[in-house]
Amino acid sequence: MLAATFVKAGSIFERHSILLTVILCFAVSLAIEIVQAWVPSRSSDSIDLMLNTLGGFSGAMMYKHLMAYGARLKVKNISHGPSDKSAFL
Repeated sequence: MLAATFVKAGSIFERHSILLTVILCFAVSLAIEIVQAWVPSRSSDSIDLMLNTLGGFSGAMMYKHLMAYGARLKVKNISHGPSDKSAFL
């Protein structure tokens, strides 16, 4: 979702959307882990920080690849022209 927001914002955000997403995921996760260290019923762990950041990175990469795949399909469908669906009716 963060990557999509940065891509839609355009210009410099679009070029660095993956990096910005990873940085924001790291920062939010770090803030949560710091708060959890001060709450008696919660525990803070560095593996959570790493896995949350990795999850943000993989989600941003999936979004980028799915958008590129969707753009290629759109270009392919436009280049072949409209399909004749009446043959299947």
